Amino acid sequence: MNIYKSFEKFIKGVPTINITDKNENDDVFRISFSYMEKNYVLFYDPKDPEYYRLMLPIIGTVNQSESNYKKVLAELIHLTTRYKVGKAILLNENEVWLSYEQIILDIDGEYDSLFIRSINVLSKMLDEFRNFNGLSNSKQNEHNPEHNQ
Repeated sequence: MNIYKSFEKFIKGVPTINITDKNENDDVFRISFSYMEKNYVLFYDPKDPEYYRLMLPIIGTVNQSESNYKKVLAELIHLTTRYKVGKAILLNENEVWLSYEQIILDIDGEYDSLFIRSINVLSKMLDEFRNFNGLSNSKQNEHNPEHNQ
């Protein structure tokens, strides 16, 4: 079983997780789901079966014209260096996204504990980002399921 199918099985086994969108037609497969009032997106490329990316999309926005822009960038760098395999990035010029990226060499294993860790790391990163005072719009927005990261 590949990582994508393992993650899909994991999600279906957690009653509090709600799948909101699923796309297996593009080059990159995607499952969008909500859990504990947060919207997540799993990206999986069948051409790279040992790798997956789990993201919290658009947790805030910031513009270069805002006086706190450099502070926000510094906070994103801080989060990225603080969390192993976690990244805090700007996409589409002003959207703040959080990402957990993992390579799994044994693609035939069971990964529930790793998937739980992925969700927990992103949740902790989001909490830390929300506690950061440099961003006024730190509430997670509706994500764009068409985004192909």
